Amino acid sequence: MTVSFNSPLTSSNVNNSFMSKNSDTGTTGKINQTNITNATNSTDGAFHTDGGASIAKDLFVGQILNATIFKNIFKTFAVEDISGGGSISKDDSQSFQMRRVQGQGGPATASTTPFGSLSAMQDGTVILLFGQSDTNTIKITYNDIQYGAFINGDAELKKGYCLALMYDSINERLFEICRNF
Repeated sequence: MTVSFNSPLTSSNVNNSFMSKNSDTGTTGKINQTNITNATNSTDGAFHTDGGASIAKDLFVGQILNATIFKNIFKTFAVEDISGGGSISKDDSQSFQMRRVQGQGGPATASTTPFGSLSAMQDGTVILLFGQSDTNTIKITYNDIQYGAFINGDAELKKGYCLALMYDSINERLFEICRNF
């Protein structure tokens, strides 16, 4: 509803025509807020919320994005037993992942594509693989193939051993960043 010329001034017309300051309000159009100065702290920008904010679709940031807290940037996962030739689980929406891995019931070598297909994985995703057992080791093999691990020689992960990989969507491979053994 919109207020037009000669509309009666009633609380219903006013409440239905403007966004409320005190109660939940929705809109399907665009909201454009401008501020004559740049925000320098959390309370002086054109848009400020004291509670949480949710964005259901895309967010476009035209200038600097300054955030003090990013939740769920780094996610850890429970120990995963990998069978011979098996794939390690992954979360395509998680940019940084720590995966605890070990062979299933004994030493095992993961698939030549250790995470299966990576077609939905975000470019630049970092996965840290942490070995969990000295007896149920897991081996990641060098494989210069689509979705393979382009690493500095095979990596056998024992307890406390870590292999860091980064996904490159242009080359469609996981590249070794570093290892601690």
